[in-house]
Amino acid sequence: LPTLKCINNETGINKDIVAKQLLVRAVNSKNNWQPLSSVTQGVYEIRFQDIDGNIKFRKRCALLPEGFDIRLKPLANSLNGIIYLDNTGTAEVVCDTQILHTIKNEAGNYQIELNAENSPPASVNLSLRWLGMAQTLSLNIPFPARGGQIIDPEGECLKHGQSLFQESLHGFRVRLFNE
Repeated sequence: LPTLKCINNETGINKDIVAKQLLVRAVNSKNNWQPLSSVTQGVYEIRFQDIDGNIKFRKRCALLPEGFDIRLKPLANSLNGIIYLDNTGTAEVVCDTQILHTIKNEAGNYQIELNAENSPPASVNLSLRWLGMAQTLSLNIPFPARGGQIIDPEGECLKHGQSLFQESLHGFRVRLFNE
């Protein structure tokens, strides 16, 4: 669980506000405020109040399992790749892209295989949804590809197998994919 760090700029004193002093409720809900330590994963509004009930801090925050991890793996074909989401807990993962993709879930470990036909996008949008929560967590993940394309002066990709000669290189450029 998060710890809130309070820093007094005038005195330079740092103070930690532990999780049991923070109150939460699911975003966009009318649920009662409860201690942060009593909730599980999801998207919450977190608040810290002083003794008089004045709100000193508030923030939206996604609580994820401790071992949550994102891994990217380019495949042999430079237009394909896999995104791994490890330890997602109770979250359901949805991939919002026009690219051909498959999603596999094994005990909270997701594998999203992406197959771009022409040119891979720079990134892919994923959403984590929790049952009973109105708010989702949106992630913008780099497309897991390697390699590149040659772009002609008009902005078109050079066709596979098309010849390019040194004396006609003016205006051509290389677009590298992320790895």
